[in-house]
Amino acid sequence: MKFLPKSKFFKAIWAVLLVLFAWAIFIELYWIPFKRSAASPGVQSVPSNREGELPESLSAQEVRVNEVVSTRADVTGDGVMDEISLKLAGAGWNQPFKWTLSIISGGKLVYEQSADDAWLDRFFKDKGYVNDKCPDYLACKKQYYLEDFFKYLFHRVDSGKEQFNEAYLSEIRRVTKESLGEKYGLAPEEAEKTTDWVIDHMKSGRAVILTVPKSPVQSECSQMYVPRVGGFVTTYCE
Repeated sequence: MKFLPKSKFFKAIWAVLLVLFAWAIFIELYWIPFKRSAASPGVQSVPSNREGELPESLSAQEVRVNEVVSTRADVTGDGVMDEISLKLAGAGWNQPFKWTLSIISGGKLVYEQSADDAWLDRFFKDKGYVNDKCPDYLACKKQYYLEDFFKYLFHRVDSGKEQFNEAYLSEIRRVTKESLGEKYGLAPEEAEKTTDWVIDHMKSGRAVILTVPKSPVQSECSQMYVPRVGGFVTTYCE
């Protein structure tokens, strides 16, 4: 049997030792940590939520609100249904809302009003503030914004009411003329003629009045759509 020369023998020994050393480093740095992490009971795989899904721990009250409530009605008197929408925005149902009310008639925006209800929000927890039936803050808040807000938004003037006395008509005339001049820039004579039309329209029983809620117990001034100016005109303030 032949033996390797000493120089070649030692080179072979060193090569084997280098391979074993490299393998030991691989086991220490990669294989052992991998096995430990795989066996660790404290690490779990959590599937991601699909778009639109919420973690079970996230309360519905904490979800940001960006909701539009809408209805259709003829509020301009042209015989065509108008689009009335209320956009609600807030950090959650348990946070104050900002809202925008808009009316579109014949593809044209004829009315828009925005408000910040931060001052109002705390009152929804008061029993009886919205009504006697809703049991708590969240139920009363939803009752107001999703149902009651539209319920009292419009009403038709009853021509048979005794409200059309001289004092009432005088106030309508004053407020309407002022609104036509300040908001729409009508000259005094034109504002006077348009105000006469407004009063006649009210007396006819065909007028639809817009009364935007400030709260469950308060409302803005009454307004009416006037074709002459293509928008809503303030007609009466309590």
